[in-house]
Amino acid sequence: MKQSPKTDLTPLQLTEADIRHWAGPAVFSRGRAYFAHGNVLDPCRQGNTLRARCIGSQPQPYRVEVELGPTGIFSSFCSCPVGLHCKHAVALLLTWLHDPADFRVLEDLETYQILPPECPRFQTWG
Repeated sequence: MKQSPKTDLTPLQLTEADIRHWAGPAVFSRGRAYFAHGNVLDPCRQGNTLRARCIGSQPQPYRVEVELGPTGIFSSFCSCPVGLHCKHAVALLLTWLHDPADFRVLEDLETYQILPPECPRFQTWG
């Protein structure tokens, strides 16, 4: 199972140069335009993971997710045809960098020590 990196997330740990290096100059430029036009919708953060919907070329917004780690961008996924390292992820990262207060913070599920008994799909290990 892949372990998620643990880190204190602050926008200062990520720069535009980091994002440009990760995505490449052309994708970065297109992602910056998406950010500037406000295409990122409903951004949220859960632990090290940033999520949002991003308006693209299709009628429905794409679902985009980026996981940050102590050394920068750990992984990304988008429901667009490109899937990884896309302009939608760049727009999300630029939103985090420039407007972190816009992100709704969700509780990190890894903080739970005990699962509640009303969760029937989980079993107690003996």
